[in-house]
Amino acid sequence: ASDTVIIAAAAVLAYFVRFGLLRHVGTQPEDEIVTYSRYAIPVLMAVPIMLLAMMWAGLYRPRRDQRFYREAWDILKAVIVGVALTIAAITFFAKVLLDGRDPSRLQYVIYAILVLTMLMVWRYGFRTIVRALRRRGWNLRHVLIIGTGRLGQVVCRTLERNTWTGIKPRGFVSHHASTSRTRCVDRPVLGGLDE
Repeated sequence: ASDTVIIAAAAVLAYFVRFGLLRHVGTQPEDEIVTYSRYAIPVLMAVPIMLLAMMWAGLYRPRRDQRFYREAWDILKAVIVGVALTIAAITFFAKVLLDGRDPSRLQYVIYAILVLTMLMVWRYGFRTIVRALRRRGWNLRHVLIIGTGRLGQVVCRTLERNTWTGIKPRGFVSHHASTSRTRCVDRPVLGGLDE
């Protein structure tokens, strides 16, 4: 939902930047009044195309264990492909959508820059906020680890060191039917599998 809002906002802002702030740059139609409905990038076409490009680039898979530069690279790929497909679709349907007119090429460049910048800022900011919340103990998932052996202890220590995952080990369940053990890695052992 947030990506949809950002892409739509970038398409709308591209029109206002091109024909508002940069109206004296490049050529502009002189025989008619420039209106949003006649010269803007159609939002209803740009949004689904860009969302499909983002899906193609793998931006809707979990990325908790990756650095942001990988996500930024995928955002860049998605924006390049999405803008290229948007240009192709608008050019193909220009007669129907815009009465044969084509949005300014500068508007496409502005749209690409805006959508790239806005998506990167949003995703980096969201990632930063979620990590900060998890470090403070919010937005956590509490888990029990099945198995009190070496592997279970390694899993517990790994989760403790990587708080950004949002997974907090609360205790253990023995992998045996029953157990007399009460503690493991300073956490309670709540019983065996039968219990």
